[in-house]
Amino acid sequence: MKKLVYILLLLPLTNTVNAQFLKKLKSKVSSVVGTADTPPATTPAAPADGKFTDPAKFGILIKTYTKGEINTAMGGEGGGNFGLHFLSFKVVNNQFVAQIADVLGVYDYQNGKLQATGQKPPLNISFNDAYNGSEKDFQSKDFSSIDTYNATLKKGPHIQSGRQPGKIDQDFVFNGKSMGRFMSAMIAHNQDSSVVVAAGMSYGKGVSYVMTSSTGQTITLPGLVMSAPLISPNGKMSAVISTTAAGSTAYLMNGTKVVLADYGGFGWIRNSGAIFFPSARGNTVLVKNNKVAQVIQFPMDLKQLFIGANDDAFCWPGDHCLCFSDNTKFENADFPVKVTINGKDVVYFTAVNVITGMLYLCHHDL
Repeated sequence: MKKLVYILLLLPLTNTVNAQFLKKLKSKVSSVVGTADTPPATTPAAPADGKFTDPAKFGILIKTYTKGEINTAMGGEGGGNFGLHFLSFKVVNNQFVAQIADVLGVYDYQNGKLQATGQKPPLNISFNDAYNGSEKDFQSKDFSSIDTYNATLKKGPHIQSGRQPGKIDQDFVFNGKSMGRFMSAMIAHNQDSSVVVAAGMSYGKGVSYVMTSSTGQTITLPGLVMSAPLISPNGKMSAVISTTAAGSTAYLMNGTKVVLADYGGFGWIRNSGAIFFPSARGNTVLVKNNKVAQVIQFPMDLKQLFIGANDDAFCWPGDHCLCFSDNTKFENADFPVKVTINGKDVVYFTAVNVITGMLYLCHHDL
């Protein structure tokens, strides 16, 4: 069956992204006129047969592409690229507001309606740098490699080693306040740089290994641990993962120790303190602490992976579809965005009906 593939690229206003994310439009669709209705207040139940989910049950019709519009966008019958993406998005008074662009133009979406702005759409789109509220966006950031000799300075909230010649242990300072004395350390910060955690080695009267936070927490670590620490998005949870010949173990600042079977060499910590990582058996398996959390059909792209606040609901890209852990699957929907509405994590995305050409703006609770 011929398939129409639209790619939803989620971007801030100034971001640009690579053209390989724009997939080819494979078929022409007929012209159908529709109207927009109020989005459903709750998420409908997943289909029992596992087939693609009807996007009309999860969203509203915002646009219908005519054959003429598609041919114009495609440059005629010869084929080409037809891209669709968010230029910006936000929540205002618990309502989703966005600016959407395709190759034909730019549109404002508000109060269930899509209005053409008359602006020309951007020529180049890049997805990797776009903020969409995915798990990759909320990973802690590594400030530096092992900082033994050189100071590491950041503008605004910053960390500096303050190393001086002739001294073994040196003060590591964050926003003018000493976090501890280290011979060397690896440093990470949460997304807004309000919290910094260092995992390092001190010489003193004997070699010791500690993890310390700019919020005043500290814990002694067993053995040599020189991997970068992990920080939760809210900065309240942090951990270091130590990998030896015996296996991998996560040491949390609160004293919890979690053995990580099948650890794939990369992980992140949630606000709950749970450690998530792709399994070493293959990155189609998402593991929470030491148990399989979700099996997905394709290798994980953290830029398109979403986890609900309770760590028990997931969203990820499939083959020409967007998949949710409740078995809802939306054909020709891709690159969603996560926002918080009425205290709930909600994924917004667009989905196109390949038979009628109707474009829906949908939302699904996590």
